[in-house]
Amino acid sequence: MTEPFDFISMYFWAIALAMGPINAVIMYARTKCYRQANPALTAGYKTLLKRYLILPSIPWVIMGWGISSGQVASVWQYLHPRAGGLFVESFFFCVVCLWLLFSYWIFLAQGAETLAKYPGLFNLPVKSVEAIKFFCYIFMLIGLVFFPFLWLHGFPVPK
Repeated sequence: MTEPFDFISMYFWAIALAMGPINAVIMYARTKCYRQANPALTAGYKTLLKRYLILPSIPWVIMGWGISSGQVASVWQYLHPRAGGLFVESFFFCVVCLWLLFSYWIFLAQGAETLAKYPGLFNLPVKSVEAIKFFCYIFMLIGLVFFPFLWLHGFPVPK
């Protein structure tokens, strides 16, 4: 039997990929009271959840493809993006593109307004457009600190 650590090293991408549908079911259940109060919102919730299922899955598929094909030894190589490789670089390129797309949607394409109209999806204690944008600014700031650190230093790879 494979050790749990080895299993996670090889299949973290599958675990992360499986979390998308699990979270979508939880999110859909959490919005039940809003959908019951206003059935006209149901189609919008479904559209948002479909996008939530598809877009964030793309990096995990890339990671899984890299590991499953043997081009990347394990998930730990993704913690050292400067080491490179097609799949590691594609994974981070995809993450940055999704980050930029989400930021564009929130700040320039009325995404914050949409999330305010469809409460309960992300279980944030905010309902105003300004508060949603503030949370997104915080997440962007974390990313702006984390990605350069990861690029420059990486994280120790377990043996």
